[in-house]
Amino acid sequence: MDIVIPFEFHAYYYCINCIDIARNNTVSDEVKCIFMSKSHNNRIRDNLVSNCQDGIDLKNGSSGNMVYNNTVINSTTNGLSVNTYASNNTFYSNIVKDSKQYGISAEDLTTLNNTFSNNQLINSHYALNSHNKITGTRPINTR
Repeated sequence: MDIVIPFEFHAYYYCINCIDIARNNTVSDEVKCIFMSKSHNNRIRDNLVSNCQDGIDLKNGSSGNMVYNNTVINSTTNGLSVNTYASNNTFYSNIVKDSKQYGISAEDLTTLNNTFSNNQLINSHYALNSHNKITGTRPINTR
């Protein structure tokens, strides 16, 4: 059974030790629009995230999460981010546009075995440490 967490505009999603789905939501104008901490085996999909410091952020040991088909626009820091022991997460088929620092950030040396595949980075770059894998993803700069 799927648990669906609905968002409204200006919503903030925060999850610790939960198993659920965040889908078909619009979140904007928050520090961290979708933030997962110590959370495992979630699916985050089909969300529109805009004007946040961090668009989608997984940290504190979060693992086994799938993040896909999301659009993240105009993040002031990172579009998609994993840090602080977040590992074995999969990010695919996301669109990240106009992130000021990184479209994808997985440079924290405590993050391991995260996979980023077939994401579109438009006017955004990525930073990964050697323990994470990126395939089929490349920056597209239009400015």
